[in-house]
Amino acid sequence: MNDSLISAWVIWFAAGIGLAFLELVAPGFILIFFAAGCLLTSIVLWIWQPELSTQMVIFLTFSLSSLFLLRGKMTKIFRGESHQDADLGAGDNPKGEIVTAVTPIGPNLKGRIRYRGTDWYAVSDQDIETGTLVEILGYEKSSKQIFRVKVAQSKSNQGD
Repeated sequence: MNDSLISAWVIWFAAGIGLAFLELVAPGFILIFFAAGCLLTSIVLWIWQPELSTQMVIFLTFSLSSLFLLRGKMTKIFRGESHQDADLGAGDNPKGEIVTAVTPIGPNLKGRIRYRGTDWYAVSDQDIETGTLVEILGYEKSSKQIFRVKVAQSKSNQGD
């Protein structure tokens, strides 16, 4: 009888580890609480040797109480909080940045610019030659992979 109880806590432990790994694959942040219930049940079984029905009550109590009491708090910690104006965060809105045109850009010609060491697609209402300094006006429509640009004004011409 002692051998079956030792294997019972090992089974609960293995189930907890398995559920924890499944949480990595399945979104929802729910399985981790059932994994915690399995692991806590395995600890109880290691110390005390209850019947199967008591094991199930322990598992469900730990799992559901942790799910309902901790999920909201843990979700904020691990996923972070998003804000309505998150698109305006540091470095995410390059409006006003001066960059170099890597290829020609024109009204009917999508070209490339170099921004932060990476080449990005760009469009413009002006004809722009390779090597020209351009100012990023923002993103093109709803795409965050294409920039709208214009020829940058030199500092000496800005005061005129």
